[in-house]
Amino acid sequence: MQRINTTFMKNDDLYIANGTKLMRAPLFLLFLVFLSIVSCNSEKANTEMHEDHISETELPVLINGEKWKANEEMNDVIVKAEQEAKQFNGNELTGYQSLGKKLKSMVKEITNSCTMQGRAHEELHKWLVLHIKYINRLSESEDIRSASENYKNVLNNFEDYHRYFE
Repeated sequence: MQRINTTFMKNDDLYIANGTKLMRAPLFLLFLVFLSIVSCNSEKANTEMHEDHISETELPVLINGEKWKANEEMNDVIVKAEQEAKQFNGNELTGYQSLGKKLKSMVKEITNSCTMQGRAHEELHKWLVLHIKYINRLSESEDIRSASENYKNVLNNFEDYHRYFE
């Protein structure tokens, strides 16, 4: 038979049901806050590691040639971002960088509107990781040649979206 310990507080002290004093409540609460911060930071690190794990050549995969179903709200944001990119006609480095920053701000809208799950979501994640990398490169371009190349990568990635999702 398994014994379950319960805790209770008395005079700002935390006790286990058998009467053993654990620690003062403020210290215990501080410890819990510390654990939650460490947990959030390691979760962020795991996400960043996962994104770095996906290579630039890893594209979504179709099953039997059928496109994945994207939810309408997210698809609308992606189409809006694509139109923004296609309407760009700048030829100065700062224009390319500004477009990159604008598209970067739209990524949050994309992720906030995503309700996909399962394999479709995993395949979308592959596309989105590449999309974010290309946008970051565009916004951080240091010369007009690399900016133009990064811009073409962003446009091609939008085409890939339509190749794999509907």
